[in-house]
Amino acid sequence: MGQEQGKPFVIRRDQVKPLIATTADHRELRVMLSPERDGTLPGVAFGVVEMPGGFTAAPHQHEVEQEAWYFFEGRGQIKVGDELIDVQPGTVVASPPKTPHQLINPGPGMLKAVFIFTPSGPEKALIVE
Repeated sequence: MGQEQGKPFVIRRDQVKPLIATTADHRELRVMLSPERDGTLPGVAFGVVEMPGGFTAAPHQHEVEQEAWYFFEGRGQIKVGDELIDVQPGTVVASPPKTPHQLINPGPGMLKAVFIFTPSGPEKALIVE
């Protein structure tokens, strides 16, 4: 795609193919902004994660990137390191680099959040062309 000088970069949810996690939690991830794909300035990438009720994502960590989430729908939990945090719409949580984290949605409804990587990088593995 690429961003033209002086022009905004605009993309809509229906223009982004989701990655459906092959893990048991079946999360749906859409990378909405990535310097790698979109030609935007490096340093930040973000997307949307949607996870059905009754599932828990596998713990993982990023070596140099902070991952942060803004939860906008549903209720659930996120484990960052040894801390279990209750989340609901309006909650922001950030996980430092090299810290295991995982989303937990006991249900019954969907848990939805915006995720942000700073600096960008890990989102490359989530992009579906």
